[in-house]
Amino acid sequence: MTPYGKVRTVKRTAERMAEKYGRDVVPDDGLLKQLFEESDPTKSDEIKRKIFVDLWEQVPPTLMEKLDAIRYTAMLSSPKTHIRNILGNTAMYVGKGLSDGVGQALEKALKGKMDRLGGIRTKSVLNPLSAEDKALKSRAREVFDEIKDTVLNNDVKYIEKGNSRPIDSKIFKSKVLEGSRKVVSGTLEYEDEVFMRLNFESAF
Repeated sequence: MTPYGKVRTVKRTAERMAEKYGRDVVPDDGLLKQLFEESDPTKSDEIKRKIFVDLWEQVPPTLMEKLDAIRYTAMLSSPKTHIRNILGNTAMYVGKGLSDGVGQALEKALKGKMDRLGGIRTKSVLNPLSAEDKALKSRAREVFDEIKDTVLNNDVKYIEKGNSRPIDSKIFKSKVLEGSRKVVSGTLEYEDEVFMRLNFESAF
C-alpha cells in the first residue's frame, strides 16, 4: 500500500468511528507522519495499531464493554484457564516435535528414492551440540523478536474497520480494574509467546 493509501485508510476509520459514535475522532498528526514515512510493512502495522488504540481512547467505553471486560478478566484469571492454555500449547509443541522426528526419519530412509525423483527434504532435527545449529537457533530468535509484535497482534486488519476496540485500549478509569485486566491478558499472551517462539525456532 502506498504512503497516501495507508494514511487514507486510517482517516477513513476515524471518520467511520466519528459517524458511528457521534463524537470527534481525530488521528494523531505525529503518528500519521510516522506511518506516511515508514516503508517497512511490519513497522507500519505497529504504527497503525498505535493509531487505532489512540482513536479508541477518544471513544468512551460503553457499559456493555465494561461488563464484558469484567467477565473476561474473571474468567481468564482462573488458574484452570492458564493450566489448560499451557497444557494445550505443550501438547501441540510435543506433537509437532514427534511429527518432525518421524518425518525426518522417513526422509532419511527414503533419501535414495527422493534423490532419484528430485524430491527435497523438508524435515530435520537440530543438534544442540552443533555450532551451526546453535547459530541457526540464535538467528531464529532474532527474526522472531523482529516479527513477534505483528504475529501476536495480528488483528490490525480487523480493528481498522472501527468496529472492535483493541485489547490494549483503556476501558476502566480504576487503576485496579484496568491493571488487573491487562495483567491477566498479558499473562496469557506471554504463555502463547513462549510456545510460539519455540515452534518458530524449531521450524526456522
